Amino acid sequence: TTVPPTTTTPPTTTTPPTTTTQPNGTWWQPGAGNIEWQWEIDHPLSLSSAADMGTGKTKAALWSFDYLKSQGLANKMLVVATLSTLNFVWAREAFATVPHLTVKVLHGSKKLRLGRLAEDADIYVINHDGLGTIQSELAAREDIDVLCLDELANAYRNNSGRSKAMRKFAQRFRFVWGLTGR
Repeated sequence: TTVPPTTTTPPTTTTPPTTTTQPNGTWWQPGAGNIEWQWEIDHPLSLSSAADMGTGKTKAALWSFDYLKSQGLANKMLVVATLSTLNFVWAREAFATVPHLTVKVLHGSKKLRLGRLAEDADIYVINHDGLGTIQSELAAREDIDVLCLDELANAYRNNSGRSKAMRKFAQRFRFVWGLTGR
């Protein structure tokens, strides 16, 4: 069983030998997502990459954000993902993995997106194309200090206008993570 990284002390039972204790006192058992999780904590501007679906990239990002938030190092996260994954992957996985955090999916008309953005949440999820609809309002939200770009390789090609705009947009965030597979 993988232990969520928000646990800061091992349980009172004997810790299995495969458990790793970090210098900051956090511990977890190596498994899907945990390598990426530690990389994201140690390298704020990082790329988390795994080969296939189901390897733990989403959980790694959620655990990383939860840990940073619990340590007072991060406040809110914006996830930019493909439209098909906003609810099915991100909202559902957040509920299952970090149920104490709140999620708002920013999808629909501009008015609806802005209304949901005005509501307090820990995590905001928006699709790549929808980002342009309310990008200036998102850029003004200084309390959102973590940016997670899902499907990075597919959505942001090096020479595209979207990629150049995202690099500029991402500069204002304290932490920027890109998730991609093969």
